Amino acid sequence: MRTLLILVVLVGFVAERAWSQCRRDWVICRSHPVSWTRHDLAFDSSRGVAVLFGGGTQNIAIGSAWIWDADHWKRASLHLPIPPSPVHHRLAYDEGRQRVVWIGPDTFLHRMEVWEFDGREWRRRSTGGPPEQYGFGVAYDPSQGGVVLFCGRRFGGGGEIRQTWLWDGADWTLIDGASPSADYPGLAFDRARGVLVLYDDNSDTYEFTGDQWLRRTADGPCAPHLASFGIPSFDLTYDDARGVVSLVADCSLAPGFQFGVWDWDGLVWRAAPASAEPNPDRVGQATYDSIHNTLLWVGPNEDNTRSRTWLWDGQQWGVVPIEPTERAWARMVYDSARAECVLFGGQNDAVRFDETLIWDGATWTARDVAGPAPLSEHAMAFDSTRNVTVLFGGATGETTLSRETWEWDGGAWSLRATDGPSARRGAAMCFDSARNVTVLFGGHDGADDGETWEWDGAAWTLRVTDGPPPRRYAAAAFDVERGVTTLSGGGVGGTELHHAGVRLGDTWLWDGVEWTLTAASPYYGFGHQLVYDAARRQILSSGGTFAWDGAQWRQLPATSTFTSYGVACAYDSARDVVVAFGGHSVAGHAINDTYELTETWSLADLDLDDDVDIEDLTVVLTNFGYVGELHEPGDIDRDCDVDILDLATALSDFGKHCPE
Repeated sequence: MRTLLILVVLVGFVAERAWSQCRRDWVICRSHPVSWTRHDLAFDSSRGVAVLFGGGTQNIAIGSAWIWDADHWKRASLHLPIPPSPVHHRLAYDEGRQRVVWIGPDTFLHRMEVWEFDGREWRRRSTGGPPEQYGFGVAYDPSQGGVVLFCGRRFGGGGEIRQTWLWDGADWTLIDGASPSADYPGLAFDRARGVLVLYDDNSDTYEFTGDQWLRRTADGPCAPHLASFGIPSFDLTYDDARGVVSLVADCSLAPGFQFGVWDWDGLVWRAAPASAEPNPDRVGQATYDSIHNTLLWVGPNEDNTRSRTWLWDGQQWGVVPIEPTERAWARMVYDSARAECVLFGGQNDAVRFDETLIWDGATWTARDVAGPAPLSEHAMAFDSTRNVTVLFGGATGETTLSRETWEWDGGAWSLRATDGPSARRGAAMCFDSARNVTVLFGGHDGADDGETWEWDGAAWTLRVTDGPPPRRYAAAAFDVERGVTTLSGGGVGGTELHHAGVRLGDTWLWDGVEWTLTAASPYYGFGHQLVYDAARRQILSSGGTFAWDGAQWRQLPATSTFTSYGVACAYDSARDVVVAFGGHSVAGHAINDTYELTETWSLADLDLDDDVDIEDLTVVLTNFGYVGELHEPGDIDRDCDVDILDLATALSDFGKHCPE
């Protein structure tokens, strides 16, 4: 009885913390991988998607995963934990267990780890087995019933390891202790012939018979050169449609060779049919989409500044366009008359954009229209009385500013005014639907500003010059429930425009006559956005983790969040979602992620069937009492043990269907 009482109390405790039922969480709709070197790919045939993990650029390593669904990329998950090393790893898809398997060294390069991805989150499965190493190859071998690892080299100049190991989903087994010498091997399983094929940086080709490696030829297409960071400029995959192992290689350093595809039939390598231009021309990583019968390649663009995605259909290459391109300091509003989000402008390094982009909940569409000059850090609001988007000001260059007022009617931009507030960037603006005016506050016109202006559709009126202290990059939203404009955050001073000397955490209310200082914010927003959530009658921060109810800010529970400043944000009232796009990542580069804050799954839905049922509860009970370093099934709160809190969460969510 006492145990039952404790469990009931725990269930109530978990429910009170909003772990129960369907949570609002950030779901990533669109996102192109940032990585263009040292990443790896694997195709998850059970879910019909390719998974990319890790890698980075010349200077930044990125520990993120992306998913390709044959149409577009999106980040795979915001849920922690994730595999420790974004480089020196390899991926393979375990068909028997329907998991993408990550194998690589730990953060300190002291041991090898195995992680698995189930389509939603990563779980660590092993912390031992083969020696710590880099430059190894992996592939799933159905005849062995697991992932085969052909060892590479020890860290610190320790030389080749020359071993072959098998991961069966639970344990490592050494299956060949005298493997041949092979530099930076690529592995792929030849389904037609039932053998594992290896190709290395010396143009050697080997096949694994189940207990030993046999050298088939030393006369490969070319010796692919080692790219930067010691990453080989080739990858090996199996082409199901043509029934051959395909080598995708950059052989441009070999006389008479260049980037291309070669096929292995068990006897010789043959060049695949010549592809039409354009072609990839740099080192990348590849995997084969067995559902759509295309080879997917991800690598750098021509000037090594971003990643590109290419598709090979057996005859020619096609490049996947990136839309929208990465940017920060764009602005976005929800056009309730046309049920779509409107985004304009933005900036990536010194490049500013003049694109008008529409998000309909599934796809971005660029409108080919004339309008404002390329802008960043402008202000936008949707006038729901006149059904137009109002745009003011912004930066046209590093030191040049605009004071133009434009309106978008869903089909064309119109220049409405060139007077009113001074030319400025970083102002906060929203539409007051109670008084039918657009309210603008602050910004930076050479100095931080504290003016309050209103636009009635015909002219600007300066209302007050007192109230909130001058600031830039504050955020504002109109609180329909309470009939006031809410302003929070921003910054003042500092030697750099985008890095305030002092960030502000105050919250102010404008009733059309005067400003009133109210509660402090629990976070110091800068370059953030506020949106009014009409369904819940509250104001949300652009991170989706804080809500304002008219009296106080409170932090909201969420299984994931994103960290970005300079983000564009809007509330889609028709679909009841908050949409966020772009901004600067924590690493400082502009991104092109599209997020939506929406109803999402329960963490207790362990089998990902959108229901918390007896199967999920059985997983928790089966592993109840586990304590260790790994994330076993049933470890709902991911604290490396399956305990009473996990059971309480499963019981509190039992019977739920998410999304509801």
